Amino acid sequence: MKTVRHPRVLAVLVGCAAAVLSISVPLAISAAHADGIGISPVSIDLTDALRGGTYDGTLTLSNGNGTADTNFTLHPTGDLAAWVEVVRLDDGTSATTLPVAHSSSVQVAVRVHVPPTAANGTYTGGIEVLSSDVSAVAKQGSGSAVQLGGLVTMSVAVNGTEHREARVNDFSADKAEVGMAQRISAVVQNLGNVAVQPLVEVSIERNGQSVATLTSKGKADPVAPAATGTEFVDWNTAEAPVGDYTAQITVTDTAGSNPVVLGHSSVAFRLEQRGTYTRSAELGGLRLLAAPALDRLTQVQATLSNTGKIATSGVVSIEVYRDGKLIDTARSLERAVRPGEAAAIVVPVATQKTGNYRLVATADYEGSITAPQEITFQLGNSSNGRVMLMWAIGGVAAIALVSVMVLKVRRQRRLG
Repeated sequence: MKTVRHPRVLAVLVGCAAAVLSISVPLAISAAHADGIGISPVSIDLTDALRGGTYDGTLTLSNGNGTADTNFTLHPTGDLAAWVEVVRLDDGTSATTLPVAHSSSVQVAVRVHVPPTAANGTYTGGIEVLSSDVSAVAKQGSGSAVQLGGLVTMSVAVNGTEHREARVNDFSADKAEVGMAQRISAVVQNLGNVAVQPLVEVSIERNGQSVATLTSKGKADPVAPAATGTEFVDWNTAEAPVGDYTAQITVTDTAGSNPVVLGHSSVAFRLEQRGTYTRSAELGGLRLLAAPALDRLTQVQATLSNTGKIATSGVVSIEVYRDGKLIDTARSLERAVRPGEAAAIVVPVATQKTGNYRLVATADYEGSITAPQEITFQLGNSSNGRVMLMWAIGGVAAIALVSVMVLKVRRQRRLG
């Protein structure tokens, strides 16, 4: 195990415990802790990574401070800076800046993209992690702030001979009604050891005549080695008449220097009148993405599952009760969900005062309402005036964190 030194950290003392990172290649990991701030793991080593491959893992950021919230910033550095991104697990958006409430942990996805043109060799870098807790003095204008720094070191070894092979396992067209997006899909299986980039091209025909041409160019996701991906195009049917159609579908791998046709098929489907198919959806249990706090927006996640045979759009509404009284109703943006899919929908809820909270959620999907789901928690004041949270849902898993990083205090300037 190596000791990593960094200008923002006076010392990093690596301990003997380990945390598990879910990534599909061999790696070595460890964990670190600094005055209540936890980062796990603090080192990631990938061996036998393949060109064009994408590898996902999980980084845990913990705030063990019992009273103060913390802001984390994460920046990829070194040779791997252009290969690494850090994203939120719930919605896939960037997680370069992330708030973590006191006495809680947040997990983010670390995604490594190995370029298809990468030469064999070992590449190094890491993720620079800074946390800051602005003190009460700083909030009053003195500029005093406490900052912690750490570095998650990374090493990626790229080797192996390129083997490019893929096939299309299935072609399909979803059920659709006039005015909806008609989705046409192809399931691509990567049998090689480098990523493939499928291109889906579709000609929509009616009575032997082409009425629309579609392409996934610029929209399709690459399929990693040993993985299977569903590639698709959507046809806007707003001006199309009811009737029978045929989709002529061609899938081509465009990742290599010479594009290779992976498969072709003709799929018949029928476009129906609006309202022909019955919608069906269920709302799963609620969960809080971070510990609630006073005068903050609490992020509540609900899962809307489409159990029907046609796409539907839904809006999640959350009634907010405090001490038994309805004080607010929060609503999400409208979200479309495909058949058999589940969408994680996040709704911000204001928690501005102390009390016993009960959140009751339902989803309205095109005029129908799901069964309600609810969650409860309590916000109160402790004797020293700090916010105290008592959860009413489940327990908190402990993470073994065994290293120490030294605290740095600066006034009126950033770490540089």
